[in-house]
Amino acid sequence: MPVWLWRHVKVLVLIDVVAATAATLISQFMAFGLQHADLSVRGATIPYPAAILAVVPTWLAVLATSRCYDVAPFGTSPGEVRRVIGAGTQFLALMAMAYYVVHLEQLGRDFMIAIVPLATGLTLAGRAGARVGLLIQRSRGHAVRRAVVMGPRNNSVRLLDHLAHHPASGIAPVAALVTDDEGALRVNGFEIPVVGRPEDALATIERTGGDLLIVTGSLAPGELRTLTWALEGTGVDVLVAPSVTHLASLIHVRPVAGLPLLYVDTEQVAMRNLTADRAESGQLVTGP
Repeated sequence: MPVWLWRHVKVLVLIDVVAATAATLISQFMAFGLQHADLSVRGATIPYPAAILAVVPTWLAVLATSRCYDVAPFGTSPGEVRRVIGAGTQFLALMAMAYYVVHLEQLGRDFMIAIVPLATGLTLAGRAGARVGLLIQRSRGHAVRRAVVMGPRNNSVRLLDHLAHHPASGIAPVAALVTDDEGALRVNGFEIPVVGRPEDALATIERTGGDLLIVTGSLAPGELRTLTWALEGTGVDVLVAPSVTHLASLIHVRPVAGLPLLYVDTEQVAMRNLTADRAESGQLVTGP
């Protein structure tokens, strides 16, 4: 994963911490105003603001389990809003369970009910701001993935033309691997150098410093599986055109927002490949 993407995830975590903290404090104000209020738990008196120590880590944990930090490969997720709202629902269920299991009957219901929509709304607002910040960075040439495009010339040109019309996608093509030697790929006045053939993919990625491989076609059966296996753990992500996914029956894919491509999760691929290899060698035993 590139450094800028790690930083973006850290920013999301910070936004969520601020959102949960603000939600707790605002809920206290809505429930009790400016007057001092204490919470009694099993004979212990605790100031309501101390609830932040429980609310914040719980909210972060619920967001994490709801895959709200799964923003690879470009820092955004098409299902982000749905996931955050789902996390809010789970958070409400946890609070309701704690209300009865931990015997928090003295905890003001107004205080509890207000936290969930506030935390959810503030989190969504903060993440919207983070997306705007990401777009601003990309307009300046930062926070992008360096892509090597691999496949037939015509397919690659069509893909590059699409990327040229979507500059906010976060993809910066740096080289191409095609099946002929007719020179650089020309798209909208720009030239993408052709540095080899598809079989040179691994060497080209290492030489160009690319962290994204885009496959537009012309892969033999099993080749995509071998390629993703070789790239597992390198930090290089793989995107494939939908027309070639039939060559990879064992891969795990998910759509990429705004692009006619599918994202290959190399960690899932590696796990599936390992399971398949063990099954073929007789090391994996299933059933009694």
